[in-house]
Amino acid sequence: MLTYFLIAALILAVLWGLYALWSRGVNADIAEGAQAEWRRFQRQDPQLLAGMTEDQFARIYARVERPRFPAYMLGAITAFAIGTPALLAVMNAAAYFADRAGMIAQPAEAASYLRFDESGAATLAGRVSPEALQYVLQGWAGFYYFFGLLFFWVLVIFVAMRRYHARTPGFLREEVLRSR
Repeated sequence: MLTYFLIAALILAVLWGLYALWSRGVNADIAEGAQAEWRRFQRQDPQLLAGMTEDQFARIYARVERPRFPAYMLGAITAFAIGTPALLAVMNAAAYFADRAGMIAQPAEAASYLRFDESGAATLAGRVSPEALQYVLQGWAGFYYFFGLLFFWVLVIFVAMRRYHARTPGFLREEVLRSR
C-alpha cells in the first residue's frame, strides 16, 4: 500500500506541477488581456469603470477568463487516487468488524443452509459442488465493494461538478457591475 501511495503521490506531483506551469502561462495571457480590456473599456464605456482601479479590474477579469476545468479535474483525480484506497480500507474494516460481531454469514455456513427438495426446484445447485457454491456465495458477499466504490466515484464527480457550476462567474460586464 505504501508503494501505491508513493507512486500516486509522484504522479499527482507531476500532474500538479504541469498544471502550475500551464497556469503560469495562462496567467500571463490573462494579465495581457486584462490590460487590453481595461484600455478598451476606458475608451468605450468609462462610466462602467468609475471608481475602480486597474488592479481591481485585472482581478475581476482573471476570475472571469481563467479556465477552471483543469483545476477541478485534477482535484477529482486527486480525490480518486487518495480516497479509493482509504474507502477500501474503511469498507474492509467494516466487513472485518461485522464478521467479528457475527453479522456476516460465512460462505460455508450460507451454503450449508441451502436445502433442495425432491422436485428439483434448484436443479443448478444440485449439479454444483458445495465448494463451487461457496465461491459463488463469497463473490456475492463481496459485491458491496463494487457499489461502495461506484457510490464514492459518483459522489466525487457530483461534488466537483456542483462546485464547478456553483462558482461559475458571470460575464465580465456583470462582474464589474457586481463588484461596484
